[in-house]
Amino acid sequence: MATAAASKLALRSTAGTYDHVFFSAMAILMAITVFVGFAPSYYLRAFGDRPMVTIGGLPFTPLFHLHGVLFTAFVVLFIVQTTLVASHRVAVHRRLGIAGGLLAVGMTLVGTVTAITAVARGSVPPGMDPPVFLAIPLSEMLLFAIFCAPRCGCARTKRRTKG
Repeated sequence: MATAAASKLALRSTAGTYDHVFFSAMAILMAITVFVGFAPSYYLRAFGDRPMVTIGGLPFTPLFHLHGVLFTAFVVLFIVQTTLVASHRVAVHRRLGIAGGLLAVGMTLVGTVTAITAVARGSVPPGMDPPVFLAIPLSEMLLFAIFCAPRCGCARTKRRTKG
């Protein structure tokens, strides 16, 4: 009996280790992908001699910068959250999850307003019809909100009913 319990514990700790490595690596890989993708158009523009402009050639507004800050904060929060779980600091991870929920709400609102504002200013990719362009970020914001919504309260309910 003790051997079976010990082998289950060993199996669980090994599986958890691989999970921690996987999710931490994915968080870092996601951050690298975001940085590489947005470095030429946003992150590194401040250090070059090219102006900070949108795809349509219009200058960035404070709203566009707020959008960049919130979405970058989400990527940083993802790395922090995976690191907290990997280091077995789950209580801090859960408390920080509340801030993550508020950040997700802010991202959804600011992302939607930014998309509508961009189209109203005529800042769409060349050759793209503005309503078609607007459908992309609006559907992304809707999906993001749907994917984040269950994390805001359902996880606590599941935990209570398990035990």
